[in-house]
Amino acid sequence: MHPCLDAPLKAFTRRLGALGHLRCSSKAGVEILPADADAATADDEINKDSVLRENTWPCDFDEEMKWGCAKLRQGSVQDDASTTCSSMSLESASEGDDQVIESDCGSAEVLVSQRWAAGQSSDLTIRTCSWNLNGKTVDGQEDLSRWLEGCLADVLVVGVQELIELEPKSVLHSWSNNRIGRAAFEEHLENAISRQGSYKRVCSYGMVGLAIFVYVREDLVPLIGDLQMKSVKTGFQGTLGNKGAVSVRIRIGSFNACFVNVHLASGTGKAMKREKHLSKIIAQSVNRGIQDRAGCFAGIGSAGTTGGCHFTAILGDFNSRLELGRQAPLAKGCEGVATAGGCPSGAPLEEWLRRDEMVNRRLESLRGFSEGPLTFAPTFGYVPGSNVFGRRYHPAWTDRVVYRAAGGARAELQEYDAFLDVRRTSDHRPVAAQFRVSLGR
Repeated sequence: MHPCLDAPLKAFTRRLGALGHLRCSSKAGVEILPADADAATADDEINKDSVLRENTWPCDFDEEMKWGCAKLRQGSVQDDASTTCSSMSLESASEGDDQVIESDCGSAEVLVSQRWAAGQSSDLTIRTCSWNLNGKTVDGQEDLSRWLEGCLADVLVVGVQELIELEPKSVLHSWSNNRIGRAAFEEHLENAISRQGSYKRVCSYGMVGLAIFVYVREDLVPLIGDLQMKSVKTGFQGTLGNKGAVSVRIRIGSFNACFVNVHLASGTGKAMKREKHLSKIIAQSVNRGIQDRAGCFAGIGSAGTTGGCHFTAILGDFNSRLELGRQAPLAKGCEGVATAGGCPSGAPLEEWLRRDEMVNRRLESLRGFSEGPLTFAPTFGYVPGSNVFGRRYHPAWTDRVVYRAAGGARAELQEYDAFLDVRRTSDHRPVAAQFRVSLGR
């Protein structure tokens, strides 16, 4: 923590503690008691859109921290990143349920020894899902189950882009708009997840049109710790969050993971701009090391530029476009005229794929990351409600998931696919990648 912030923030947290319990704004009405005055802390990036919560189950920072952080900033612009974290059980929680869930290092290590026995490896199944909503509310007839289910993952990570329309008015009022949009999306998300088993939401974190949600299976809850959320703005030369990233770092026992949801600059021929923004995002969200303040973080030795994470997944709308070469300029809104009305099954997908920016390694920042084979149709350029391409944009594989394992971990890709049946809401199709990650000691 920055020394100038240490004393006033501790005084603020003591004041909150004196007021009694903090109430999370989850649908389950969960109440969480504070552990101590230092349970909620902010590091030296409190003015740079990061929120850190260690050693206690995360609660709702939005209302409790808004007043205190505004005082600490003293005149700075209100942060447009927001966090809602809850301990809601999707299977058993009901309105009015009271739960107190704290991450205790000692008790967690006992469970760690059972699941991550010394000298043995243990597997985690991680499913990462991404969808650009095109500023729309999810159509009530959409079936999200296949996109979210997979093979019943231990950890489910969902990233969405354009949760709200990226218009100037929406961007300027992003804090409230993002929170309303997240609440609406969470309802659809959790209705689908509830049919899979008992999960707990670790966090819901957003910035303007971006949001990331993390769920874990109930038996993993005692192992959760060192939760850290961060946002990185890249819009308008880094001043606005209409483009950028939101990320979550999490420790599950002795396993450390980082998940980054990105939305890069749009448009054909802007690969250099996308690379510049992605480089900034990776530097601030992935390569930045985790701080071990409580002594419960199991060190993994030198990890180079991995940021101390065993597994990292970057998901989202990379806006990777097709390199079409020199062509006569088309009128705005007619870029996809050559492919308008076409169906993915009848399109020359192999030829298009050879022109894809990411396939052609135009994003140098992803060196060291892997991606599964693109065996699915383009994820962008559709007429909403159909599986035909519109005339406004050329089809492209904008929505992707890349990953990297380090520190002795191994990642096996089990599934990588797009879900063309989810088509009523957006001109994008959701994608998902599922992994089995092994950590040996």
